[in-house]
Amino acid sequence: MSVLPSRLALQPHLLLALTVALTVLIAAALTRLYITQQDDLATASQRLQNVHQARTELAKGLLYASLGQPEGTASPFRRDQGLTLLRQASATLAELLDGPGEREHARADELRRSATRLEALLTNPPHLPGRPLQDIDLLVTYHALERQAAQADSLIREQSATLAATFQRNFRLAAAAALLLITGIITMAFLAMRARHRAEQQALLTRARYERVIEGSDQGFWDWNLQTHRFDVSERFETMLGFAPGERNLSEENWPRYVHPDDLAANTASIQRHLQGEQPLHEAELRCLTRTGDWRWILSRGKVVERDAEGRPLIMSGTHTDISDYKHLLSELDRHRHHLQELVEERTMQIEELNRQLERRSRQAETANQAKSTFLATMSHEIRTPMNAIVGLTHILQREPTSPRQGELLGRIGQAAAHLLEIINDILDLSKVEAGKLGIEQVDFRLDALLTSVSAQIAEKVNAKGLHYAIDAPAMPEVLRGDVTRLTQMLLNYLSNAVKFTASGSVTLSVRCEERTASGVLLCFTVTDTGIGLTEEQQARLFQAFEQADGSTTRKYGGTGLGLAINRHLAQLMGGDTGVISREGLGSSFWFTARLGHGAKATDIPQPPAAGDVLTCLRHRHAGRHVLLAEDEEVNQLVAGEMLADAGLTVDTANDGLQAVERARETPYSLILLDMQMPLMDGLAACQVIRALPLHRDTPILALTANAFREDRERCLAAGMDDFLSKPVDPVRLHASLLHWLDSGRG
Repeated sequence: MSVLPSRLALQPHLLLALTVALTVLIAAALTRLYITQQDDLATASQRLQNVHQARTELAKGLLYASLGQPEGTASPFRRDQGLTLLRQASATLAELLDGPGEREHARADELRRSATRLEALLTNPPHLPGRPLQDIDLLVTYHALERQAAQADSLIREQSATLAATFQRNFRLAAAAALLLITGIITMAFLAMRARHRAEQQALLTRARYERVIEGSDQGFWDWNLQTHRFDVSERFETMLGFAPGERNLSEENWPRYVHPDDLAANTASIQRHLQGEQPLHEAELRCLTRTGDWRWILSRGKVVERDAEGRPLIMSGTHTDISDYKHLLSELDRHRHHLQELVEERTMQIEELNRQLERRSRQAETANQAKSTFLATMSHEIRTPMNAIVGLTHILQREPTSPRQGELLGRIGQAAAHLLEIINDILDLSKVEAGKLGIEQVDFRLDALLTSVSAQIAEKVNAKGLHYAIDAPAMPEVLRGDVTRLTQMLLNYLSNAVKFTASGSVTLSVRCEERTASGVLLCFTVTDTGIGLTEEQQARLFQAFEQADGSTTRKYGGTGLGLAINRHLAQLMGGDTGVISREGLGSSFWFTARLGHGAKATDIPQPPAAGDVLTCLRHRHAGRHVLLAEDEEVNQLVAGEMLADAGLTVDTANDGLQAVERARETPYSLILLDMQMPLMDGLAACQVIRALPLHRDTPILALTANAFREDRERCLAAGMDDFLSKPVDPVRLHASLLHWLDSGRG
């Protein structure tokens, strides 16, 4: 229902034609119905008149036949005329009564029989015996015939009434149908008019919207009829080039006048490709002539919007857009891109030059760093060599009987040597930190043994100042995995500072578990003292190389300030950090955290014997064992020889690597000690030659050298040595290493 009114609204002439046609059809139908009904009523009226006439003729025929005489007499009534009337009347009545139904047919037959009987009675001669009976029978027969004629009259009247009622009903139905049809037409017309009105309103709104879009898009629109070659354009199509609407003749033959010759061919080719179906739409950039004679860049786009039944293009529509600013921007961007390319090339050359300079400086820095490492290694070796003599000879003299004054002086020499050695070790550690060569070892150790060892090393200083010392380490894991040497160094740095800056009171070492995971624990070590404390400003300068609280502290208490800086680097290497909590005059709490792994069972970690026990064990188990000492410095030979002889060992000496190799070829030594730097052949080369001898394939070989760097240790182990002892030689560590290797052997 909604489609038909819409179509009619778009084609009003169809609606008018439909309305006229329906009106004519309705009028014709009603007229035909009226004429048909009038004909039927006229026929019924004629039949009724025929009945009346037949009844009249029936009565007249009876009268003539009963009273008349035969033809030729003087009577005014003739019998044959009456009989003729009777026959005609009965035939008419029978015909009127006869119909398609059996009932009507039976009535017609009965009327014919009555008419025949009446005719038979009338043809009997008059004055015959039984005449009265014949008259009665004649009357009865005539009455039956009259009754049947009345029935025909009633039947025709009934049919006429039925016909009139049917006509009235049909006429009413036809009128109602016509009324409904006319109402439907009026309704359709109304709907069509309303739909047309809405379509017109929608078209107006759409047109207004398109006009706003066109106005807002700042584009020119064109419409090209390919059959008539008419080219229609919008106002903006003209004004964007400075022309008034309609000022130019834009027929196809005039296009070369308005389009740049370099762009016309490309534009025409694009249109042809689109018309031939090679591309979905036409699009081309072209320069168009303005009113002032300049050229402006225009983007032309178009598409076929209407085709005929055979698919041939009829109308093509499109737009013109001014892209001059865009093209100018592209030109500027292109110019800037080329300029940027030049800048990039120039900057690339500068960067390459900087990279070359950086590479040269990197090589220079690497050379300088190597020179620094070489210098530190050389200085370390040169300093440790006399330090070994000082420490060793002091140790030897302290074992000899001396006067109290001599013992005191020897003790002071030993303290000064230990302090100097501590400074040397700190400087070397700091240089390793700066070079990124300070590494962390991973070995299993007992935490209680570590705390006991640290406490034993600091005990003499604590007792000398009369301080109370305590360890607080509840519920700690027995065995951990980490760098026990560096942990010891960090704790001694904190404890030494605590004892140094505490005149009276106490020093407490506490350990707490901050975090526990499947892979290990995070422990916090804290050293708390009741010393001089620190201000907030002083705390901010701590943990930096060569920094202490202030200059007066350095002058009063001594120290380089390297210990705290080294502690911070070591803690960070162990996955932790350092810090301090302090108040001036109320003491300090220095802490560091370290992430340590889970170690083996406690029973798998051998307990190191005490210093006296080590020497006793050596003398008891290995007295008289033959060892070789290769050392080019006479003083160092004396110091090491005394320490070895003190352990009950038999010592052969060699002044260089060649002598060590010769003696090793001749004698099956139980253990060999080699210095790294010796004339003629150094310790590394000598180790490789000795290790190749059948006598010493499994002999423990220890490095005893003033080289203290990690790479020196790695070089010694790579050359085939089994252990590494740096100078100055600590007697306790030397005796422990000797006991270990003489007990277990190289296997």
